[in-house]
Amino acid sequence: MLVLTSSSPESTRNFGRATAAVCRPGDVVALIGDVGAGKTTYAQGLGEGLGVESQVTSSTFVLVRQYSGDELDLYHIDLYRLDSLEEVQSLDLDEHLYGEGVTVLEWADKFPSILPDEYLRVNIDYSGQERRTISVEGIGQRGRAMAEELKASLDRSQ
Repeated sequence: MLVLTSSSPESTRNFGRATAAVCRPGDVVALIGDVGAGKTTYAQGLGEGLGVESQVTSSTFVLVRQYSGDELDLYHIDLYRLDSLEEVQSLDLDEHLYGEGVTVLEWADKFPSILPDEYLRVNIDYSGQERRTISVEGIGQRGRAMAEELKASLDRSQ
């Protein structure tokens, strides 16, 4: 598991940008953290790294947003307002979770049964007013490869 400390929202955004560099078509990034922890900030960095020109915003009221990137689209899904698996299933997320873009899924821990077998799990936890502890775990073969590529990339940049 890769564990990082973010000292600011910009640092969290930079981590999202770095993650974008290891993403391929069909990759899923599952974001987990409390309200205000920085999930959307991370998603903004991921979008910037993918070349999304428009501002990635919280999907709390629009549950699924699609953004066009330079090479890959970003599907930003927020499960916060959903209360049941039936509500999630009514969104027909398979085209996003198994599509050609990169899917970032906020509040992924609410409905773990919808996650694919392979994904990157990112936990963002408060560790101070501006500080966050970001824990990254690769699930499945592709998820582990993403985590290893990300760690190697971050090691090279330090």
